[in-house]
Amino acid sequence: MPSYANPADRLLTILQALAGRPTNSDLQSAWAQALGIPTDAVETERCRAASLIPQIIDTVHAANDEHQIRNVNLWGPRWGKALMTPMGSPVGSSGINQEMLIALGGIASYLRLAADEGSVPDQEQIAELRDRMSALLQEVRDSEDLPTGLKVILIRRLYDIVAALDHVYVVGPDGVQAAVERLACGLDFEGGAPGPDGLFERIKSTLRMAYAAFRTGHEVHQALEGWSNTAQRVLGS
Repeated sequence: MPSYANPADRLLTILQALAGRPTNSDLQSAWAQALGIPTDAVETERCRAASLIPQIIDTVHAANDEHQIRNVNLWGPRWGKALMTPMGSPVGSSGINQEMLIALGGIASYLRLAADEGSVPDQEQIAELRDRMSALLQEVRDSEDLPTGLKVILIRRLYDIVAALDHVYVVGPDGVQAAVERLACGLDFEGGAPGPDGLFERIKSTLRMAYAAFRTGHEVHQALEGWSNTAQRVLGS
């Protein structure tokens, strides 16, 4: 399974998939096959993929390694060109080549040490989590017992988690964890109340599953220990 542990790994996975298509093949079809999406979704998804570039640049700058900073400053515009080559062009015109992949692979290897976000579970587990979150989202939408303001917050935050699970190849483990934390902090304002028919407890139980699924072994404990007191209190350990 490809690594999604940092934004450079995530971009590398996409570029490698595109590079694996015949150079004379249509770029839109290549994107659709690389990401496993319909061709009419390509424009939106490649814009989403382009957001990986500032993620990489910001992550490397935060790590403050001068050599890697020079690398991302050099390669950032080239990655952008590769991702935003006009649809209808052949894959070969995107500028993706071995030099680009090797350079990006080096940055990804560095970030696995300097800014590892955790692990991504297999597709079956992601699908199960998505189904659970979607069911909770529908339950909140259908509820007539929630205050309007709280209902709006819960819908938005649950939707954020579903979207993060749908696009984990871009947001990575950190994006899923961040979406979980935002909802956990929102629930804290309810002071531990169970919600209608135990709704809040079901949400918190599913949040614990989602957060832990994107960490392995000792990383689960370290992640929970590093949370704010609010998130620890809401989700527990």
